Formats: sequence, C-alpha cells, structure tokens
Amino acid sequence: MKEHTGKEESVATFKGNEFFCYDLSLTPIQSSTDEITLAFRTLQRNGLMLHTGKSADYVNLSLKSGAVWLVINLGSGAFEALVEPVNGKFNDNGWHDVRVTRNLRQVRPLTARR
Repeated sequence: MKEHTGKEESVATFKGNEFFCYDLSLTPIQSSTDEITLAFRTLQRNGLMLHTGKSADYVNLSLKSGAVWLVINLGSGAFEALVEPVNGKFNDNGWHDVRVTRNLRQVRPLTARR
C-alpha cells in the first residue's frame, strides 16, 4: 500500500508477546534524515513498541507509565524525550499516532490521537 508520500507503507498487528524482527545489519540505513511513523492502541502502561540497533547506535520507542518514551543514540550521546498527553495517558485503548522525525542531530517526536 502506498501512502501520500509515495513510499511503501507496512502494516502489522501484535497481540501480547508477539514481535517483528528486521535485521538492518546487511543493508544499513545511512541517511541524514529519517521518519518513523506508527499507530498503536493498548491498555498496558509499560512496553516496548520499537527497538532497532545494537551497542552505540539505536532507536528505542516505548511506553513508560502510559507516556511515550523515545531514546535515540546515534553514537554521539543519547537523546531522550518523554511525551505525555494533555489529558489521561496513551494506554487508554484508543488509537494514537506517533511520528519521530530526524534531520541530522535534530530529533522531533510527535503524537496525536485519532
């Protein structure tokens, strides 16, 4: 399925302890800009939504006490952001969209309720 940007869109649904693994070590991504977009709904207060990388270079997107927690380390120190909704928490079983954009060393996490 193609989205409005013309890029291929991938969809996956996970229940419980299921996960998806994609090894980037064979074809590493080397770019100055990146965008990660995902939608989720859950009743869990804590959980890992996305992790990629090894050792010094990684992206980690998770829920921490019902807030979205982003940690990115591209080898020059970690960037951390905790995003909390104005009302309530993200673990309200409603659909939420998360978009993380990176341009060189500038990282911007955004969340929105559908």
